[in-house]
Amino acid sequence: MFATLSESLVSPAKPVIVFPHPSVSGKATVDDQQQQNHDRDLKIARNEAKREFFSDVRLSTWATSIAIVLALGAFVFYLVRK
Repeated sequence: MFATLSESLVSPAKPVIVFPHPSVSGKATVDDQQQQNHDRDLKIARNEAKREFFSDVRLSTWATSIAIVLALGAFVFYLVRK
C-alpha cells in the first residue's frame, strides 16, 4: 500500500507518503497537549505540596510554642503554690 523510500528510488512511479513529525510542522497533536497538561498539573501539585508543607511547619511551630508557654506557666504556678 505505502511505498518505502528504497522502493521509490527503484520505481519512481510509486508515490511516497511522508507524515511529518508535529515538531517539524509546528502543530501540536492531542498527545502533545495532554503531555503539556500533565506536566503543568505535576508542577502545580508540587507547588501546592510545598506550600502545604511550609504551612504545616508554621502551624506546628505555633502549636509547640504555645505548649511550651503553657507548660512553663503551669510549672511556675506549681512552684509559687508550693
